[in-house]
Amino acid sequence: MNKMVLTVLASTIVYAGWIGDIKQKADEAKNNALKKYENFQEEKKKKADEEKKKADEKIAQCVQSLKVNIPLYRTAIKEYYFNVNKRNENKVLKAYSSLNKAGINADLNNSISNEVLIELENSKSTFQYSNIVLREISEIYSELKNGNIENLDKLVNRIRFYMFAWTAPYEIMSTKKIFENSLLGINPKLFNSLSKDRYNEYAQFIYSLLYQNMINENIYIAKGGALSASLKIAIMGPAGLFLGKEEDTIGLENICKELSDRYFKKDPNEYILKNISNTLSINYDKLESDIIRISKNNNIYDAPAFISSKSIKGLAFLNIDDNPLNDSWYMMIREYMELQNNFYSIKKGIANVIKVLSNHDREKKYIAELKVDMIKVDSLYRKLDEIVRYNIIDLPVSIYSDLYRIKFNRYKKWYNDDEEKMVDVAVNFNKACANMQKYMVSDFGIRKVIKTTSTMKSEFDEEKEWKEIQARAKLTQDWFNMLNKITIRNK
Repeated sequence: MNKMVLTVLASTIVYAGWIGDIKQKADEAKNNALKKYENFQEEKKKKADEEKKKADEKIAQCVQSLKVNIPLYRTAIKEYYFNVNKRNENKVLKAYSSLNKAGINADLNNSISNEVLIELENSKSTFQYSNIVLREISEIYSELKNGNIENLDKLVNRIRFYMFAWTAPYEIMSTKKIFENSLLGINPKLFNSLSKDRYNEYAQFIYSLLYQNMINENIYIAKGGALSASLKIAIMGPAGLFLGKEEDTIGLENICKELSDRYFKKDPNEYILKNISNTLSINYDKLESDIIRISKNNNIYDAPAFISSKSIKGLAFLNIDDNPLNDSWYMMIREYMELQNNFYSIKKGIANVIKVLSNHDREKKYIAELKVDMIKVDSLYRKLDEIVRYNIIDLPVSIYSDLYRIKFNRYKKWYNDDEEKMVDVAVNFNKACANMQKYMVSDFGIRKVIKTTSTMKSEFDEEKEWKEIQARAKLTQDWFNMLNKITIRNK
């Protein structure tokens, strides 16, 4: 082998070694890069898993917090509306205490026959109850007119019993405390006997407004302008109670995800409390203290006996835009009007009894006592009637007013108002609440109507647009004629 061949061969071997070296280094570099990439991806996945775990934990904490707090928010909103009667409730209970000392109490039950008492307690409606009272007053009148005034002490107690018997139906429709402290002690058995379909339907109407609409409006967070079914289920729950069903948990998770996406640094409960405070004009600190009090089950203001949430098996999704005038509300106003008429009929019947009794000169002492009792009847009626009228008229009108104002403000944007929807909301508000203000008894409710009316009127030309809205919103003739028959004597 010559020298040149050896040189070429050696060069080739060196070159091959060099190439192999480069390839090895390249492979090592590639492997290192791949390993680094795999490590990076692994770290990235690990970090993502940790972040997801933290996010899931945050969502889980949020869900658990809302499970505890949403029922408290509902109770706070319920109290906000029902608590208006507390001041008048105390006045009635004070009047009851004074009447008890004067002998007007459950002991008067002994002055009437057991058969009549059972008949009263077994009444299936307040109409039936009142008619029995009127029948008995008429019989007393006939007895006195025929000169039968023997055993006058017992007769006067009979008169006193029927003079105050009108309180029983009013107690059922007033407040829980008044119901439980019934003047004549008739209510427990009477309420059990009454047919409650009308009351249950009205309760469903009120609680549907309170829970479904008000909570939906106040926790308004879903994208696209409306809450999904799962969010509604979570917020409402059957009968307004959170039962922890799977779909409820999914709904709460959706709420928490919405809040995390849009308000990730804010406590969801703080967001909700601020929303409720702003939309209902409740002082934030007071609302927060109310939530704490309610969480401790302290001094919770209960709804009236006839508007009990315990009787509701499921809440309806009310469409107050298409149907602002609710049938169950109409029926309750009719019953309230009938109770008013019966009260004045009872009062007239007792006045006739006192008049015929006054024909007997020796009975002047009893006549004077009964006349004083009639003054007490008028005073007590004014207080009880205000409470009942609030529950039948002011309460739904107050909730409607807030609800329509919230809806109206949503369509009133900082640019490009949705005027068509604003007009529709204004029309429906007027349908539900127009002409009602003169029948209302609470400053609370009247202020809400005025506030909502002012909010809406400020967006329309009063001379033209607002009058057109009012013209479109005239109450049906049936409602209008009925309302004009309500007797207003306790302003």
